[in-house]
Amino acid sequence: MLLYLYLLPFYLASSVIPLLSGIGSNLEYEYALAFSWLFVLSMPVAGLLAPVRTFPQDDGTWDLSASREFLWVFMFSPLIPMIPGALMFWSKACLCSPSGYLLWMITLGYPAWIVGHAVFYGIIRGRSAAFKKRHLGLITIGCYLGIIGVSLGILWIFPQKRINNILFGFIHGPIYDHWIPLDLGIILVRVSYVFAGAFFLFCFWWRKQWTLAFSIVVCLLSWISTRILSHGYPSTHNSMATLTDHLETALPGNGFTLHYRSQPQSSSTDEPERQHSRNIKILFRDAQFHVNELSKILRTTGELPHVHIFVYPSEEDKKLWFGGGSTDVTDVVTPSIHIVLEDFPHPTLRHELVHALASGYGFYGLGFHPNIAFTEGLAIALAPSPGDISLDDGAASILESGRLKDVSNLFSVFFWKESGSRAYSVAGSFIRFLIDRYSFSAVQALYSGASFEKATNKPQDALVKEWKDKIFSRYDKATTGLYTEALYRQGSLFQDRCPHSKKDLEKPRSKGFFARIRQPPGFDPDRDYLPWLLTLDPKAIDVRSRIWRQEIKTLTQERFIKYGRLETWVETLKKARLDPPETLEDIELAIQESDLHRFLDRPLQSLEILKKLDDFAKTKNIGDGLSRFLKVRLRIEEMTGPLAPQWRFYFAGYTKGIPDKQPVVQGPWLIVYLKLRRGPEIPFSKDQLISLVLQPIPTDPTLPQHFIREYYRMLGNRLMDLEEYQTAALAFTKASQESRSLHQEHLLEQARRATYHATLKADPNSL
Repeated sequence: MLLYLYLLPFYLASSVIPLLSGIGSNLEYEYALAFSWLFVLSMPVAGLLAPVRTFPQDDGTWDLSASREFLWVFMFSPLIPMIPGALMFWSKACLCSPSGYLLWMITLGYPAWIVGHAVFYGIIRGRSAAFKKRHLGLITIGCYLGIIGVSLGILWIFPQKRINNILFGFIHGPIYDHWIPLDLGIILVRVSYVFAGAFFLFCFWWRKQWTLAFSIVVCLLSWISTRILSHGYPSTHNSMATLTDHLETALPGNGFTLHYRSQPQSSSTDEPERQHSRNIKILFRDAQFHVNELSKILRTTGELPHVHIFVYPSEEDKKLWFGGGSTDVTDVVTPSIHIVLEDFPHPTLRHELVHALASGYGFYGLGFHPNIAFTEGLAIALAPSPGDISLDDGAASILESGRLKDVSNLFSVFFWKESGSRAYSVAGSFIRFLIDRYSFSAVQALYSGASFEKATNKPQDALVKEWKDKIFSRYDKATTGLYTEALYRQGSLFQDRCPHSKKDLEKPRSKGFFARIRQPPGFDPDRDYLPWLLTLDPKAIDVRSRIWRQEIKTLTQERFIKYGRLETWVETLKKARLDPPETLEDIELAIQESDLHRFLDRPLQSLEILKKLDDFAKTKNIGDGLSRFLKVRLRIEEMTGPLAPQWRFYFAGYTKGIPDKQPVVQGPWLIVYLKLRRGPEIPFSKDQLISLVLQPIPTDPTLPQHFIREYYRMLGNRLMDLEEYQTAALAFTKASQESRSLHQEHLLEQARRATYHATLKADPNSL
């Protein structure tokens, strides 16, 4: 009993300390991982510091009741570290999913609990046998360092960025992934560590009892069996061979090799196979296009590395097999990039290729720059994504708002504490500034390991000041502040409340067993998710707006409409929003109110709200998407004919189908625009799309520039799907002429991409 009382502070410290840190303040994966690390590290200390009187001794010899120790270690004591978590849930201090908490504490914490106790009992058994504490400590440190070294070596040498380790626990991959899938292979590995710990415990408890001998043999066989069974799952392997086995088809290009599955996940008909083959062909050509362009920028005196591109069947498979799910990742050692087939153009292909191709000269042969602001900033600068504001305006807004309190944090390990949208935007803006002001060769020197002074002849502080002066000289908070507040509002995973529970509880229950067990009994994501989300932040108007929008949409689609309840909603929306708006949600609520007025046959009140919002948007950046939502409603109100109200109700979400599915190219330009937005649902022919690109758009000075840009961009994408590449290039070029900032650069890239595809199409020997 004295031994159990001695261990109690170590139990509680391992479970309470993570609660005091940002990484463990949510009772989710990170908390369980931090607890397991602390426990397996603290138990050797407990064994070395334990007073001799706490040993299970009998006249100086080792003597204990194995059955009593078994009940304590395996059944009773694991409940103790659950007490702080139970108190957090009971007091409502933590609103995360209790089911998710239990899942990770069992998956990560319980194996660590058994292994930690095995180390503890091994040390005190050694001490009772007269081994010196110093020797026992050195042996333990050596074993721990050996395991850590091997684990880090595996993570570095092999492409996979996830590991399942007896000390490290299950590390799922990049921290930006909020959804962490599990499969039976991962569970079997975790169970094998329980048997491993039990095997050593029974060996240390050995007193020549036949029951212990039997238990030792059973645990050893179970340990070996579970490890063998786990090897049947790719989620338990770390090697290049594993990836090439599961992505069995290799397609070599100039400077890269594409690895993929020759068959799609669903191949019951020929159509998925044909579409899959076509998508692979497009991705291969896009990869060759980007490699060709980036090679001209990145090539130095030597050759750039050959890149392996792994294309996974789904995000779930990618997360389990490799480690990154929604986060695309580059391994700089292979080098390889890891993606799934998505809408074309692929959103991150060029970005990841920058990482892979630049790995040839990254920081003294490391493959990347340990200052991650350089690594990610370079990719953002050379592979810009379209945005409604420039990188400079985004960076200025982040700094001005205080969301990034110190730029120097980006040039340190604290880069990962910032949200991806903030850190990447600021880093991209800074590196782009260095390229424009001091040339790409200077940035290349920095990336290779040179100091700021050597690469640019100026210290870091001076360069940061120059960059700040530049971005703030053009920044207008009054214009862009409303949009950037919403754009950069979301904090990092470590700053967010219950980030994993947000994904766990949102998943449909049809996603399988490992999704359902993270949700409380009786929890229905369709019914209960948004109300739960609101409990995290009762003032979250964006969540409240989503709930209201769903409820109003349901009311308007009922067979017998309750107009009195809709009138109540009009008043609710009016009271909830601020006028003039202070957030984008205020504008969205005003649009909802306007839609309801129109549905209740009050067009004048509806139009009054829209015009007021339109005047507001003339001096504020509310984002191109929201601006188009507003403008479309105004234009629909100017239309005549029986379909005009139906278009308005369709846009509000009050009707389920589009009013007119005919792919006409004549008539109001706005209707053509709206039908193009429906994608493949409305099948415009190739000739119709070509005529739309060639014919002029009606001149309208009140029409925002981004309307025209979006119109030509959609035409370009449609024509790319139909392999009419030359006209697609023209459409993208026209779109770029109606663009600014990152949109223009991105669309010009798409025009070059379309021209490249046209060249390959004309070559009978090309893929």
